[in-house]
Amino acid sequence: MMQIGLNRVVLLGVLSLSETLFRIKGLRRSAEPLPRLQDVKSILVGRLDERIGDFVLVTPFLRELRRNASQACITLLVTPAVAELAVLCPYVNEVLVWDRVSRGACRSLRRYWQVLRLSASHLWARRFDLALLPRWGTVGGYHNILPLYWSGARFRVGFSERDANFQGRLLVGQDWLLTHAIHDLSIKHEVVRYLDLLRFLEGTVEDDRLELWLTGEDEAMAEEFLRQQGVSVGEPLVAFGIGATDLKRRWRPDGFIAVGRHLAQKHDTRIVLLGGKAEQEFAAVLADGLGSTTISAAGVLSLRAAAALLRRCRLYIGHDTGAMHLAAAVGVPVVEISCHPLIGSPYSWNAPQRFGPWGVPCCILQPPKPLPPCHKECNADKPHCILQIVPDAVIAAAEELLGLT
Repeated sequence: MMQIGLNRVVLLGVLSLSETLFRIKGLRRSAEPLPRLQDVKSILVGRLDERIGDFVLVTPFLRELRRNASQACITLLVTPAVAELAVLCPYVNEVLVWDRVSRGACRSLRRYWQVLRLSASHLWARRFDLALLPRWGTVGGYHNILPLYWSGARFRVGFSERDANFQGRLLVGQDWLLTHAIHDLSIKHEVVRYLDLLRFLEGTVEDDRLELWLTGEDEAMAEEFLRQQGVSVGEPLVAFGIGATDLKRRWRPDGFIAVGRHLAQKHDTRIVLLGGKAEQEFAAVLADGLGSTTISAAGVLSLRAAAALLRRCRLYIGHDTGAMHLAAAVGVPVVEISCHPLIGSPYSWNAPQRFGPWGVPCCILQPPKPLPPCHKECNADKPHCILQIVPDAVIAAAEELLGLT
């Protein structure tokens, strides 16, 4: 409690000094009503994700924001992790890439200094009317909202810190950095939640589909990769998404092998293994078990080339990863093998209610219940609750969706 009180005092002091600075620079004005989107001249959108899938889920928001504010100059602030996807976004005027400090001594202090440098060198001159934070929960903490506050934007709109109570990680003072904090604890998919931010601003939503923006070079890279692997035109491909930021999301290798062998024998498909460099060892185990039907693209292709490759697949089978959301964005049906129990908390970062495949035919396979000692969700640091999902269930789901393609 004493620490929370000290944080309040420090934050109030910083706010008082910074507001004085912004008024001197002409970035803040006296109290005004929130402007209509069609009247705003400049908008900052902060999307400081380190995960690919989270950025893919915000693409409908970016498209609908542009439709509602066609006259505005929109700046998108992202991290290097998703910059490759963001730079081609046709709905923003510019993309700023912020490589925030994530390691080392005095990390928080160095991040604050980075925010000030970013603001002084790139943000203040843009004189933003409106800053938006389409982000729900506490991941990233203050460092998601600070660039929007220090941008000098007159109005700053995001989701309330009170909504983070479900994680037990209340961000004391985050709401003070916003001019308008949206409070909504209802369970909904994150795509819907982000679009609700536009509705709060009295905007309209016409289309909620995901998008990806690829170049001819990305398509050519995918074609050349498949050609080198001996894939003929029209040969059926099924993607296995084997990546897993958290090991609890990783399904058993013998399960993937059983599913892959069945699909190869019964449906004459070749299996494409998708993941990052961290999954290359896991991919090698699967390739050894599956034999010549397998193509390993783990850690080989760029994000956009991997998306172009996914577009050539009939089905995605695998974990809740960036690859799953890339597959959905290019219209590929999804079988999600989830670590989150059916009776688990719908607020979890692993809950399909929030982060499941969006906008495509899908089948989500979940463990029936948590395995002890897990309770509201899987809390293991290795494959655990997800091991309850059996290969036959995955095969049945895959065959049902393959019948639609």
